[in-house]
Amino acid sequence: MVIDAEGVFDGTGPKLALGALRYRSDDVVAVIDSAHSGRTARDRTGDPRVPAIPVVDDLDAALRYGPDTFVVGISPMQSTLPPGLRDRILAALEAKLDVVCGLHHQLGDDPELSAAADRAGRQIWDLRRPPQQDVRVGTAGSTHRPGSHTVLAVGSDCNAGKMTTMVELDREAARRGLSSRFVATGQTGILVAGDGVPADHVVADFLPTLMHQHVCAATAEHDLVFVEGQAALNHPWYSGVSLGLLHGTAPDALVLCHIAGARDLGHLPLPIPPLPQVVAMNEAAATWGGGPAARVVAIALNTGHLSESEAADAIAAATGETGLPAVDVFRSGPAPLLDAILAAR
Repeated sequence: MVIDAEGVFDGTGPKLALGALRYRSDDVVAVIDSAHSGRTARDRTGDPRVPAIPVVDDLDAALRYGPDTFVVGISPMQSTLPPGLRDRILAALEAKLDVVCGLHHQLGDDPELSAAADRAGRQIWDLRRPPQQDVRVGTAGSTHRPGSHTVLAVGSDCNAGKMTTMVELDREAARRGLSSRFVATGQTGILVAGDGVPADHVVADFLPTLMHQHVCAATAEHDLVFVEGQAALNHPWYSGVSLGLLHGTAPDALVLCHIAGARDLGHLPLPIPPLPQVVAMNEAAATWGGGPAARVVAIALNTGHLSESEAADAIAAATGETGLPAVDVFRSGPAPLLDAILAAR
């Protein structure tokens, strides 16, 4: 894969690009961002989990590394293609590359782009395209397999690390020889896992049912199912998706993801409630759907912007405030989170 991160590959990078670099690193050969060409992705992000692959000027430079897939790695908050991106996608198709895209704009439904893909004999994978299956409102007769345990990530805001936390927990469970599955609900998670449910592109009436079907299928084969959460109940723009996931997955346990020190929502000048209140609202909402009385069993704290000592203080403060174990999965690993989940089970 070559990842197009033109104009946005800064120190933190767009989520989709970082997710691919961290969790599908063997498949990535280059990143496109003309502002930082000549450097490596690891240098640019400062993340040791990111491989030292080249950052290049443009698609022509990336083609020297032999990609077969062009990944749209930017995530603009709009439903249309940003200026210049359409031309870059057309160029990728003309270069005989498959195209992977996680934007709200469905490339496969775009007449110009789908025609270009047909001419080139290449495929377009729209990560946000909902699964094509029969869905009816309601989950009667469908339950999780007894003995299985479903864990959902919830958040105090968007972009707090819900996907990362669930992927890391799934990997930790696998390291311990446990039977586990990661269920993706967003474009980055779907790229990492290879499948999933793009929750924000499912008709709202059908989201709980569709998620219930997918989680039941996962629990039929695995003892631990880690579901990627989306947004936050306290975020007025995206809370509908959060609630649909909470009801549809019927989790047995919750892990709360929070950015250390965050006081306001990243997109809006609205305060984030105190952590105990965020815990309480998610636990209360979980019971509205008739599911089990799911409890928040641990806090996944994002401390990447803090020094080691500041991070340690923030983790201790979160534990003191909530009475729950807290950890940054990148600094300390996800083992304490999994221990808390297994203890609660």
